[in-house]
Amino acid sequence: RTYDFPKTWKEGRRKRALELKRYGWKQCEIAAAFGVSAAAVSQWVAEVRVRGSEAWRAKPRPIGPVKLTSDQVHRI
Repeated sequence: RTYDFPKTWKEGRRKRALELKRYGWKQCEIAAAFGVSAAAVSQWVAEVRVRGSEAWRAKPRPIGPVKLTSDQVHRI
């Protein structure tokens, strides 16, 4: 069974904000309730259209090759 719990407080905030949107709250009301900009809420809502119901989850960070040489890493 997969649990639907947020992994971070930011995921929890996005999840709750999107729930409030489904309950009919306006984006400006959600923004005021969470202390974020209306633009941030707008981005969260737009992401639902792209990624669906899992849009509140954080996107995985890309992992690329190390750009430092071994000598540079040694200096650090």
